[in-house]
Amino acid sequence: MEIVMAAIKSIRNIRAEMNVVPSRKAKVLIIATDEKVKNAIEAGSIYFERLASASEVQMISDKTQIPEGAVPVVIAGAEIFLPLEELVDMEKEKERLSKEKENLEKELQRVRGKLNNQGFVAKAPQSVIEEERAKEAKYQEMFDKVMERLNAMK
Repeated sequence: MEIVMAAIKSIRNIRAEMNVVPSRKAKVLIIATDEKVKNAIEAGSIYFERLASASEVQMISDKTQIPEGAVPVVIAGAEIFLPLEELVDMEKEKERLSKEKENLEKELQRVRGKLNNQGFVAKAPQSVIEEERAKEAKYQEMFDKVMERLNAMK
């Protein structure tokens, strides 16, 4: 059951990251490298349909059966793939990601401007400076993820 729960959690996280509405069902393709994991997933396929909004769960033997642009999710003993075409309108998603990229670039520029301002660094309390550095790291991580997703969609 832990295997099924981990897989469902991973699928739901990816769907949430991509802003996919829960009512939108999609096929789930799984390559299991561990026999125990394969058996657990096959036995718990009904849970994928109910809890991970899967239209069907399909066990496959190799990556040649995976459609281009499928999003991979890795769990212990298996790789799970969600076909993007079934989940999102690609043009709308590219547009959304482009806007998010622009916003993150502005935020990064603002935070870096503060941190590069010697007057701010000299006068601000250490806690405020650390908070701004944490924001910079968070925005950079978000920016990297957005860029990764945009590149994967090309």
